[in-house]
Amino acid sequence: MPTVIADDVHIVYRVNGGPRGKGSATAALSRLLGRKGAPGMREVHAVRGVTFVAYKGESIGLIGSN
Repeated sequence: MPTVIADDVHIVYRVNGGPRGKGSATAALSRLLGRKGAPGMREVHAVRGVTFVAYKGESIGLIGSN
């Protein structure tokens, strides 16, 4: 009997900074001031369409570039 069932899991998060992930002084100031939609905001798709079944005693790990 399965303990955990994950079906088509997606994880997306937003980070400040340009496409290379480096923030600027302006982006840092915008974060401090609490402005929404600061320039340089981008979405990172950390997990796309992951499906698995885990049974008692099993371990699951996701490995990827970071």
